[in-house]
Amino acid sequence: MNEEWSMLAQYRGALFSTPDPAEFTLQAGKVQNLRMAVRALDGVRIPAGGVWSFWAHLGRPSRRRGFAPGRELREGCVIPTIGGGLCQLSNAMYDMALAAGFEIIERHAHTQRVPNSMTIPGRDATVFWNYVDLRLRAPFAWQIEARIEQGELRLRLHGESRKAQAKSAPVSNAGVSLDTTPTKEHAPESCESCGMSRCFRHSEMESLRGLSRTAWLVDEWWPEFATWMEKQRCDTDWLFIPLNGSRWGTRSYRWKTEGWTAVREEPWFTLRRSWRSRQLAREGAARQRAQAVFAAELAERYSRRLPFDAMHIVVAQTLLPYLWRSGALAGRSFDVLMQRLPLTELHRTLDAAAAQHSNSATIADYRADRAIIAAETEALAAAARWITPHHEIARLAGAKAVLLDWCIPSSVAVPKARLASRPTLIFPASTLARKGCHEVRGAARALDAIVVLGGPVLEAPDFWNGIETITANAEWRLHDGIVVMPTWTESQPRRLLQALADGLQIITTRNSGLTSNEQVTLIAEGDTDGLIREVSLRVEDSGGIFPPRRNP
Repeated sequence: MNEEWSMLAQYRGALFSTPDPAEFTLQAGKVQNLRMAVRALDGVRIPAGGVWSFWAHLGRPSRRRGFAPGRELREGCVIPTIGGGLCQLSNAMYDMALAAGFEIIERHAHTQRVPNSMTIPGRDATVFWNYVDLRLRAPFAWQIEARIEQGELRLRLHGESRKAQAKSAPVSNAGVSLDTTPTKEHAPESCESCGMSRCFRHSEMESLRGLSRTAWLVDEWWPEFATWMEKQRCDTDWLFIPLNGSRWGTRSYRWKTEGWTAVREEPWFTLRRSWRSRQLAREGAARQRAQAVFAAELAERYSRRLPFDAMHIVVAQTLLPYLWRSGALAGRSFDVLMQRLPLTELHRTLDAAAAQHSNSATIADYRADRAIIAAETEALAAAARWITPHHEIARLAGAKAVLLDWCIPSSVAVPKARLASRPTLIFPASTLARKGCHEVRGAARALDAIVVLGGPVLEAPDFWNGIETITANAEWRLHDGIVVMPTWTESQPRRLLQALADGLQIITTRNSGLTSNEQVTLIAEGDTDGLIREVSLRVEDSGGIFPPRRNP
């Protein structure tokens, strides 16, 4: 926006004008229509002398474009109409135009006052596609800022400063009726509450009746989230999933689909995403970029199918910034299923790791776009709650945190391979800098320890040169030793939870998501000396090289 411009006028108005449950459905439809209109009008710039038209800039309010049945005043009744309720926006634009001294080219007053309307009589403007319009003009350039925030419609008009305006041609409203005559005292009836069942509009209203529902927008299956959802959801809620895991035999999407009013899935999108992810399995940065593109697409697909009366959303964190940017969350309350650190904190952590391990090829290869970081930051600040089993994320959330219990897997008795009489470090992850492989390597060298590798070596082919290693991959549990994973970032510490279930001693960081207890010791990220010290203490306390296992 031009720095020389100033704010000419502003408007703030509540989205819901009455708490009466009988009036909910059409008001929810009105909010959906305002949500769609704000997307179209925010940022619209009109040149000096140009005409702004409500319908020319908004377009036809059709169901296909996402508009819903909302409140419309017609023939003395408030009835359901696709696009109904947009008069709150036209009223606000007209009122601001008067305050800013715009020329009013076309404006039509309402014939009656809508119940609970906060509009000042005489400062309203009705619109009806496509011949009842509101048209404005100013001798200077101006721009619309439109938002739905904290339960309000918020509008601002920005334009040239008053000093610059004084040099422009004067505005004339000659010939335009600006009467402030009060509207008729008799309030129109509403289809939601009039009780006239014989009216031809009644059947249409009956088909719309409902209560506010929650829409759950999820992606990858987490047992912690699944357990919490089953306790929190209602039968009237809608579930959005990438794929029905039970039908397709896919463990990644094992969401329970019984008992919901509606279940929406995106199977062909999900199959395409899975195929692409397998192609990029070993391409770190490229895979991350592809995942971001797919998250944006899934968020857009979900948003198109959201019911307009879903006034609360529970959304997976990976989808959050894209839904926020699209405006799909505007006018709704929402909770976030937190799957990783917030992007601002994640980037801060990875940048610190990159500074410490400047030769690493895997820790600085990908960063999210700045616009996405900003969108997630804004959305997390607006969220009602952060739902997570991750202790560090819960700490960052403060009062917004809902801390879930990690789901501890069952322990299976397996024979353990006891290695040579030297300290044994079990590293149950791929060899990546962000997982703490540099710190483990430093500790292994200092202690002359054996390292059991729980995943492929991705950092560099010769990364473990000079250190005795055993490539165990998924069979790392067959070995005795101390589980060390001084990770810089971890979203799902599944292998650490398995080690916890098996009774192994664990040394990790707070960013693993775990909390300290008899088995778990936390050190700072990047603290190789601290890792050496804690491993040495456990070896000494055990009287040997293998700390005793706790009984699972």
